[in-house]
Amino acid sequence: MSENLAFVEIAFDHALPERYVRDLLTTYTAGLTVAELGRRIRTAADCRQAADAAHCALDALIRSGTAEHVKVGPTRIVRLVVEVKA
Repeated sequence: MSENLAFVEIAFDHALPERYVRDLLTTYTAGLTVAELGRRIRTAADCRQAADAAHCALDALIRSGTAEHVKVGPTRIVRLVVEVKA
C-alpha cells in the first residue's frame, strides 16, 4: 500500500508539542522529509514560540532514540524508530 502524503489534520496542543510531533510521525510511518515536517509544524503552530517548542520536542525525540534522522538518497527523513522484539 502506498502512503499518501496528503495533508492530514492533526491537532496542535500548545501544552503537549511532543504529542503533535509523535502523532505526525506515527501517521506517516515512512517518515517525513525535514522540510515537510518543518512546514507542517509552522502551519499547525499559531506562533513562533509554539513552533520552537515543537522543534525542541522533535530534537528531544531524536536525542532519546525514539526518532531518527536519516539520509535517503538526497533527502533527509525524520521517522520514529521501530523496535523489533525477539
